[in-house]
Amino acid sequence: MMTRALTGTPWTDNPSVQVSLVSILVFAVLVFLPEFAFARFVEDVVVSERDGGFEIRLEFSDPVELLSISPQNLARTFDLQIKPEALSTIDDLEETLQLSWNTENWSPIKDIFYDGSGRETPLINFQFTDDVLLSVRRSSSNRELIVDIELPMLSAVKAAAPVAPADAGIGELQSSDPAAQRLIDEARQAFVDKQYSRAVQLLTKLRDEHDGAESRRAQELIGVARELNGQAAQAKREYEDFIEAYPDGEDTDRVRQRLATLITAARMPRSRQRDMQSPDAWSIDTYGGFGQRYSRDETTPQDSASYIVRNELLTDFDYVLRARRQGIDLKAQLVASYKKDFEDSNENETLPNLASIEVRMKDLGLYGKFGRQTRTSGGVLGRYDGIHVAYDLGESVSINGVWGYPVIVDNKSHINTDQEFGGLSLDVINVLGGWNFTAFVIEQEYFGVTDRRAVGAEARYFDAQKSYFALVDYDTYFSELNTFLFLGNWNVTKDTRINLTADYRYSPILTVNNAIQGQGVANLDELFDVYSTDTLKTLAQDRTARSETLTVGVTHQLNDRWQFVGEVTGTRFGETQASGGVAANPATDLEVYYSGQAIANSFLFDDDILILGGRFSDATNSRNYTLTGNWRFNANRNFRVNPRLRVDLRRNKSDSGEREIYRPSIVLKYHVGKWMNLEFELGYEWYRETLDSGFEINNDSLLVTMGYRMQF
Repeated sequence: MMTRALTGTPWTDNPSVQVSLVSILVFAVLVFLPEFAFARFVEDVVVSERDGGFEIRLEFSDPVELLSISPQNLARTFDLQIKPEALSTIDDLEETLQLSWNTENWSPIKDIFYDGSGRETPLINFQFTDDVLLSVRRSSSNRELIVDIELPMLSAVKAAAPVAPADAGIGELQSSDPAAQRLIDEARQAFVDKQYSRAVQLLTKLRDEHDGAESRRAQELIGVARELNGQAAQAKREYEDFIEAYPDGEDTDRVRQRLATLITAARMPRSRQRDMQSPDAWSIDTYGGFGQRYSRDETTPQDSASYIVRNELLTDFDYVLRARRQGIDLKAQLVASYKKDFEDSNENETLPNLASIEVRMKDLGLYGKFGRQTRTSGGVLGRYDGIHVAYDLGESVSINGVWGYPVIVDNKSHINTDQEFGGLSLDVINVLGGWNFTAFVIEQEYFGVTDRRAVGAEARYFDAQKSYFALVDYDTYFSELNTFLFLGNWNVTKDTRINLTADYRYSPILTVNNAIQGQGVANLDELFDVYSTDTLKTLAQDRTARSETLTVGVTHQLNDRWQFVGEVTGTRFGETQASGGVAANPATDLEVYYSGQAIANSFLFDDDILILGGRFSDATNSRNYTLTGNWRFNANRNFRVNPRLRVDLRRNKSDSGEREIYRPSIVLKYHVGKWMNLEFELGYEWYRETLDSGFEINNDSLLVTMGYRMQF
């Protein structure tokens, strides 16, 4: 992490040098752009200060529904259970990833972790160094969640903070151990002589070599010595380590007050510094993370030799640079991964996510974003390489323009110049009592042939009790409704929330490029000499099915410990037509899915979370049953244990075939300091399938994953 104001030196006062720095950054990102293509569901995490605590803004690539928050009271560990409403292809929805956030200012955040192992309902897990209160609200965008963190210590701190005495109370510390007492006496004299660095050395030795009251008191005094030595950042870390290790006690309350005093005192100078900063000075913040994860998956069929399914090393890197000065905000973001396959070098992949530059000129009402980015508004269907620009026509109205090349999911390593789109949209915000509206027109071409031409609108509303999001996308080229989506959330009582999703769309979304399905070609231009434009339109419609989905869910807080989350979903896929030598696909029956989860906090230990889930689906060809268990608890302040279990059962309707899959696993995570995690996962899969003929398939698989991730 770096934070600095570019003032006070000759070269940083030169505006041309500042512009050059930004230009170099833009050039560097765009040079690397052709290699970047991987999508990440959580695109950014931004932490900012507010009165009494902090605000964490989570930015997603697609609209999300908030299903549950657990627990609902003071705690150090929280789970946000969300449900993605995918308008684009999300490659890594089922991945697990430690998230990065800006760290220019102290915060009580220890870890933010995305856990997609729940598949349909991923989790965002937060860990803090002390008990906090957590609440979640929506922004004007349905693709953001704002997490408010309240620190009771900040609310309780007095304006006049106690001044540490010269010896910081070390005179009260005594030990029956002669060796420990010698360290105490030397540390006491170091305080008297104001040799605080020497005191830190002695107290650290006392803490590490002795147990009990001596170690506990030494940890507090290390923080006091650093505070008196003017090392505020180090003092904060020592105080939060104390609070995390010793959450209760009179001395803990005292340490909380010291920490709160340091936080409050640090905020005032920063605020004054921003007010006094030269309008031409740049303030630059950088943050990100680097990690590697090795995975090996070995399967052993019955009566056969085992074989390797996966043997790979995944390296991931994310980096954000934010530069601000009066009226101008810049943001450069790079998220990249590289997969090394040890079994087949042809499977090595560069799988980055984002490579973009954002520029916002507030005084002029201008905004621009350049590079590889994700957008699911204004008719854009996800990731693309290109430009998004906006201009504020007034306080409530802005016009947007987009142009670019959509990213091909199956070939993410290059810019897809074969397809090109452009569009305009108009945003109107905060009208009619808090509604936001977007109207758009967009057209896409593939090899010069119209691929998609659509008009549409979005409507958004949110307040403390309810929120709505609606999207209509109508293709004027095909004269067909492509997508209708409605999301609604209502807080019926303080303990009960209801959500509703209605989704009616073509799947995949209707484009002329759908005509290649079943034709044995990779690109649409290979069919130009075979079919006319009108025939290609007909083939595309024949290959594309309608999907209809309705979901009703409820979240209810049963008591201080238990919470229930339930959903019922009905879905149906329409038929496709036979044409162009491709057979028809029949429509499905109405398929119904029932799911329920019981979520408990402080189940057996303080700050543990237990999630027990069940899911039943009555599909066209089978009945499916799923049971899940997910329990996370902290063995100590740095060591987290997470046993999991998933059981999947399938019973065919048309024959006697059935399938059973059992997946127990355990995840171990260890914090090395505040900015590094070690992780180890061991899993086993027991697979049994019986075909209608009576033939059995039996496979056993062993999964091992280990890795680390560092924040900076």
